[in-house]
Amino acid sequence: MTTSILRFAAAAIVLVVAAGCLASRARAQEDNSAYAGAGTARDSCGYWLEVRRVPSTPMSRGELMTLSWAQGYLSGKNSEFDGVPRERNAFVIPDLPVIMAFLDAQCAKDPITGVMAHLDAMAVRLRRTQPLR
Repeated sequence: MTTSILRFAAAAIVLVVAAGCLASRARAQEDNSAYAGAGTARDSCGYWLEVRRVPSTPMSRGELMTLSWAQGYLSGKNSEFDGVPRERNAFVIPDLPVIMAFLDAQCAKDPITGVMAHLDAMAVRLRRTQPLR
């Protein structure tokens, strides 16, 4: 009796998760024009430039949080479908010094644009120049 209840509960959870995944995938394909972020995703270039202004060893908490989030965000960009098979859409994720140098340069050049938008541009460039094959 207990085994059948556990099996039923597990099946119900799997169905709910699968339905949620399908709904979010359909929504993403429906409106692929903009993404919203919260927390670190909303960091401005001003914030990035401020935490980078005074070099510190070890890195400041702000740098570590932004860079950790950036690597995860770029990993997520690798899993985007965008109508292109993943094996043709994935790219090599750069190491932290490359991400730092990129954000330093892009934020200095265009401080109005946020960190997430600059990372989107980085992903587009990496897909072209550093495909994962």
